[in-house]
Amino acid sequence: MLREHPWEEVARALELLKRRRPPLVDLLTFHGQVLEAQHQTIAEVNVGDLAAPEALERLRQGLPLAPPVALPVDWAATEALFWRLAPLMQARAGAPAGALAGSLKSGERSLVELVQDWLVGGEEVARASATYGLQEALLPFWLQASLRPSLEAVAARLEPLAEEAEWSRGFCPVCGSAPATSEHRGQETTAHRYLHCGLCGCRWRFRRGECPFCGNRDHHRLTLVYDEADKRCKLEACHACRRALKLIDNKDFFGLIPWLEDLGSPHLELIAAERGFSMAPTRPGEPEPGPAVTPGPSGGRERGEG
Repeated sequence: MLREHPWEEVARALELLKRRRPPLVDLLTFHGQVLEAQHQTIAEVNVGDLAAPEALERLRQGLPLAPPVALPVDWAATEALFWRLAPLMQARAGAPAGALAGSLKSGERSLVELVQDWLVGGEEVARASATYGLQEALLPFWLQASLRPSLEAVAARLEPLAEEAEWSRGFCPVCGSAPATSEHRGQETTAHRYLHCGLCGCRWRFRRGECPFCGNRDHHRLTLVYDEADKRCKLEACHACRRALKLIDNKDFFGLIPWLEDLGSPHLELIAAERGFSMAPTRPGEPEPGPAVTPGPSGGRERGEG
């Protein structure tokens, strides 16, 4: 989660990542500006009292606590962050982002309704992007970046309940979304595997040697793909459901910040695409795997995972 690391620590790690990945300096600088704005918002977020006596029982039944749209959101903090990010988005996307911002300021569109529609998997965000000529991924990124501190505040309160319930499903115990990254933490013989939610940032333990998307445990159909020059971040790929997930190695490389390593490894996303593996979650709250596809050309070092 963002709140686990002081901004000064994140800034130092970001500079080190830029040195490791010189071609990504511009992209990482942009993300660094977004992250700084999010960190400034964390202290402002208030999601109220989330205690619920039925929550623990719900988790023990294998059900996430709530769909994303039902989670409490600090709308004041979310809107404030949205407008903090607006100059960055306009600098990146130009006039189309400015036109969308103008429609929101004038009241022609509602930011809250736009966010809620996106959280339930509606089409309004895609329509708005098309209307103003925005790149397809920019508005969802802008909305999710604005929501993240508020959703993380919810996840931080509820994550201990998932630990108490010994949650071990392949989707987030808080919001039901798919994991965005995987992580190994600890020593070799006692290292645990954790999954990180792509929407609210919740972290939970999960079994090693198993695909979180389809439950495949056949090590002959599970693969690790990595760059020999930098093994901090690898690709976990399942040949049964054709899904892949980045694995951050905090076992051999202690002190890595998982979501920064995710930002600094787009080459693994390219390798996944070349081999025909799907990485992107479908929508918030929908962890189901996508359809199988034919693998493409290979790239990167590969080994089976036992």
